[in-house]
Amino acid sequence: MTPPGALRNDTTILTETPGSGGGGGGGGGGGTPAGDIILHPSAAPVVVGNWIVNGDVTAAGGASLLNPDLNAAKVAAALASPSDYFEMTFDAAASTPYRVWIRGKATGNSWANDSAYVQFDNSLDANGAPTYTIGTANAASYSVEDCNNCGVAEWGWQDAGGYGAGISGPPVYFNAGQQRIRIQVREDGLAIDQIVLSSQRYLTQSPGLDKNDTTIAQP
Repeated sequence: MTPPGALRNDTTILTETPGSGGGGGGGGGGGTPAGDIILHPSAAPVVVGNWIVNGDVTAAGGASLLNPDLNAAKVAAALASPSDYFEMTFDAAASTPYRVWIRGKATGNSWANDSAYVQFDNSLDANGAPTYTIGTANAASYSVEDCNNCGVAEWGWQDAGGYGAGISGPPVYFNAGQQRIRIQVREDGLAIDQIVLSSQRYLTQSPGLDKNDTTIAQP
C-alpha cells in the first residue's frame, strides 16, 4: 500500500472532496450522495451581501450565518440576480427525491425575520422539469414559522417549499454529481446554522422541532 504522504517530516495536506465529509467544511459539502447531506452555512465558500458569520453557542458548530435585521422591506419574489445570498456545493444521486430542511432562527423571535428563498443550479421536479433554478425568479420559499400566526421561538426546523401546519414541500431531484444551492434573502434578520437534504432519514419527517429546537443533525 502507498501512504498518502511521507512517514517522517511529512508536508502532504489532503483536501476534502465536496460531498464526502459530514460537516460542510472545505467546499461546503457534506453527507453521502445517496443519503442525507448536511451543510453548515457558517462555512459557506460564497457569501454575497449582508450575510455574516455569527457566533452562537446554541448553533451547530457554535456559529450560524446571519443576515442582520436592518428593517429592510420583504422581497416579494426571488431574484434572478440577487445582491444578498450565499452558496454551497454538495453531491447528489440521480433520480432520487430529496427533502430540503433548514434550521433557522428569527431575530427577536419575529415572524418578520424568518424567511428566505432556496434555489439550485440543476434541480428538477418529479416530472424531470427544471425547478427552483438559480438565475430565475423561481424558488422554493422557506419560513421558520410553520403557518400563519403559528409563531416562532428560537431555533426551528422547516422544509423548503411547504407552508402550513402539516404541509410538506415537494421533493427535489437532481442529475448525478456536484450541485449548487443558493439561499437568497426574503426577509432580513434570519440566521441559518444547518441545511439538510435528505433522501432517507428525514424524507418524511423533520430532523427536529419547529420551535425551541436543540437538535443538531449528525451525519
